[in-house]
Amino acid sequence: MSTKSNDYFKTFGDALKYALDYNRLSQSDFSELWGKDRAQVSKYANNISAPRPRSIQEIEELLKVRFLKDNDQWKVYTDIKAQKAIDSLDQVKASIVAYKASEPNRDEIPELLELIDELREEIDKMIR
Repeated sequence: MSTKSNDYFKTFGDALKYALDYNRLSQSDFSELWGKDRAQVSKYANNISAPRPRSIQEIEELLKVRFLKDNDQWKVYTDIKAQKAIDSLDQVKASIVAYKASEPNRDEIPELLELIDELREEIDKMIR
């Protein structure tokens, strides 16, 4: 099996099914691992309901994948290096939000933006 996905999925449910298949887990097995009702996992997998962001994070942690929504499509990253880079980018975004909330020193913002650009380049290299 490939170490990373190059496919986009139209729905979160399709991306979830891919991630379950990648981990060789049935919906039933995953619901037991997650501690949630199988019906709930089925609703997510069959696009009957959409998971909240916290649920997506829990699913990512259990399946060791990363789901990213790009425009109206979902992508599943299974490559560990790409996940780490994406996590780093998320941390930078959180830092920017925190700086904006605290009225940052304007001199710090260009450095943060430059770091974001560097991280994006690294992510692109890793997922190609």
